[in-house]
Amino acid sequence: MVARLHAEGFIEPYRDPQRSVTILTGADSHGGVDVQDEAWRTTALGNGLANVAFTPRVRRKMAQRALREFMRRVEDVNRDDRWMLKVG
Repeated sequence: MVARLHAEGFIEPYRDPQRSVTILTGADSHGGVDVQDEAWRTTALGNGLANVAFTPRVRRKMAQRALREFMRRVEDVNRDDRWMLKVG
């Protein structure tokens, strides 16, 4: 996954000279763990990907229906004396 993100320009290698970052990269040929001093940071392209919404847009009709249902529940709470607080 990291290789693909790097190949497509979403991340780039980064080495902080102020501190050493050790990443465990997986098993080596002897059954041990390969350790590398390597870190990654996102590029401008990667930051753009982080801000993408992968949910479908809400259509006006659906939003109006959800708002109507919410306001009905608000009215129910405001009419019911069992609730200590009211919605303004």
